[in-house]
Amino acid sequence: MTAKVKAAVLLKPKTLELREFPRPAIGPDDALLRIEACGICGSDYEQYDGAQPPHEDYTSFPVVAGHEQLGRIEEGKSLIAGIRPEDFEDASLAESKGEATRASTFQAPVDVVEWLGNETYAYIPFEAPPEVEKQLHQLEQDLDGESMRTQLVISLDGASTIKEGENAEIWLDAAKLHLFDPSTGDNLTVDREHAGEIPEASARV
Repeated sequence: MTAKVKAAVLLKPKTLELREFPRPAIGPDDALLRIEACGICGSDYEQYDGAQPPHEDYTSFPVVAGHEQLGRIEEGKSLIAGIRPEDFEDASLAESKGEATRASTFQAPVDVVEWLGNETYAYIPFEAPPEVEKQLHQLEQDLDGESMRTQLVISLDGASTIKEGENAEIWLDAAKLHLFDPSTGDNLTVDREHAGEIPEASARV
């Protein structure tokens, strides 16, 4: 395991340098993400280009630009992300609804498109981490059921033209994403202070 990590550092406008940094130390409830891709936003480009006057939100030079990371957990605790089908959409339609500005998009291969009356669903398979696969296999045995597949279930607008077998661009309302601890099932993103509680009398029914 390497003791160093690398990052592209913006030293001044239009000047990037690849530098090494100590590998971050993580705690028992942390995870270290290996970055495989990173997007930049308009303010990143403006800072790179040397826009004047500098925006008040700019991080002082030197800076590691980019804050829209994609990667895999390299070390530490894995989490399970949960989101409802209706919080996805065909990206080509999300913009017309005024939703694209508050979310993210990603591209993925669509395995199946299913029409159920006035509702349409797309199914996107994905590769789960080994520890999640192990839990699913145990659940299959406990339920004496068929093999379980890891897949996203996405609700689509009836106007969507996404087809089976194609690589589709999908809109995601990231604000609706919840993270769960796979070992306990606890929702780590719920606001406990403002979340609703089940009355004690109802809980006993």
